[in-house]
Amino acid sequence: MRSNAMKVMQDRVRLAGKVRLFRQLISNFIIFFLFFFSWYLYYQFSEKSLLLPSPLKVLDAFLTVMESNLIISNVTVTFLRSSVGFLLSLSMSVLLAIFMWQNKTIKEFLHDFVIFIQSITIIVWIIIFLVMFGLTSNWPATLVATIVSFPLMLNNLEKGIENVDDKLIEMVKVHGATADDIIFDVVMPSLKPYLFSGVRSGMSMALKVSVVAEAFTSSKGIGYQIMVNFNLFHYELAFAWALLIISLLILFDWTLMWIFETPPGTE
Repeated sequence: MRSNAMKVMQDRVRLAGKVRLFRQLISNFIIFFLFFFSWYLYYQFSEKSLLLPSPLKVLDAFLTVMESNLIISNVTVTFLRSSVGFLLSLSMSVLLAIFMWQNKTIKEFLHDFVIFIQSITIIVWIIIFLVMFGLTSNWPATLVATIVSFPLMLNNLEKGIENVDDKLIEMVKVHGATADDIIFDVVMPSLKPYLFSGVRSGMSMALKVSVVAEAFTSSKGIGYQIMVNFNLFHYELAFAWALLIISLLILFDWTLMWIFETPPGTE
C-alpha cells in the first residue's frame, strides 16, 4: 500500500515537473517571437541605425554560424572555461559550508566575505585577472566564472546550514555517530535541495560571465566572436553569436531544470 502511494506521489511530481517545463518552453517561444517581431517593426518603421542589422539578416547569419567550422571549437572552449570555473566554485563552497556549520565565527566571516566579493563588479574582476594572467591565458575567463558563481553557491548552502535539524544531530550523537558520520549522513543530505538550487543558478551565471570575460581577455570562444565581429563591423554576425549564447543559456537552464526537478526513480 505504501509502495503504491509513493508511486502515485512520484508520478504526480514528475507530471508537475513536465508541465512546468512545457510552460517554460512555450513562454520562451512567445518571448522570442515578440522580441523579433518588435525588432522587425523597429527596423522597418524607424530611421535605420547603421549599428542595428535587420533581424532577417541576423537569422541568416545565425544559420551560417551553425553550419560553420567555428561553432564546435568556440562553444567547446566557452563551456570548458565556465565548467572549470564553476567546479572550482562548487568545491570551495561545499568545503567552506562544512566549516561554516562547525564554527559560527567562520560562518559570520564568510558571510561578510561574500558580501565583499559581490560588491566588486564583473569588469573589475576581469581587469584584475587580465593583469595577473595576460591576454593569452584561459584563467581570466575561468576565474571570473568562479568568483561570480561562488557567492550564489555559498549563500544557498548557508541557508541550508541554518535549517539543519539540531535534534537529529543530537540523536545520532547519542547513538555514537562520529563527526564524519554527522557531516556525510546528516548535514550533506540536508544541504541537497539548497545545493541543487545553487548549482542551477551558479552554472548559468558562470556561463554568462565567461562569455563577457572572453570578449575582453581571449582569442577564442563565443564572447571573443561577438567582440571581434563587432569590431570588424560585421554586426549581423555579432548579433548571430549573441543569439547563439542566448539559445544555449535557455537550453542549458531548461536541461538543468529537467535534471533537478525530476525526482530519481520517476523515469
